[in-house]
Amino acid sequence: MQGMPPKTSAPNQAPENLIQILSDIVDAPVECDGFARLAHSRLTSAGIDHRVMRGVLVSCDNPNRGISPHFWLELDSGLVIDYRARMWLGPHQEVPHGVFTPDAFSHWRYEGEEVLIGETPEWVLEILMINPRDYLDDQDSAHARKS
Repeated sequence: MQGMPPKTSAPNQAPENLIQILSDIVDAPVECDGFARLAHSRLTSAGIDHRVMRGVLVSCDNPNRGISPHFWLELDSGLVIDYRARMWLGPHQEVPHGVFTPDAFSHWRYEGEEVLIGETPEWVLEILMINPRDYLDDQDSAHARKS
């Protein structure tokens, strides 16, 4: 995160409405770029100022441990939104996840720049939310009924 001190004192206290806005996309079967696009759409619709960021997430303890390229979102309040770091760095408590202030994960460093993402058509957002396993399960069930 570049040059923005967090304006909130509670490290993992995200506004409840923000959690609610993001709740149905947290488990979307997308990587960090797809999640950034989904979250950008939700936050824009809700009128929440934010920036989509692209760069790297690096461990301060081990500079060889990190993700590049990586996408996340930053709010004017100093909060970071990142639900995909654990996809690549493992499901460990010390790896950033969720909506948080940077000091909540002080052993990690976000470095990047804002990227502009245009408006994504609703039908594309719906496709991003499709879990292929659900589709395959439906196909398998239909095939089993025909057999």
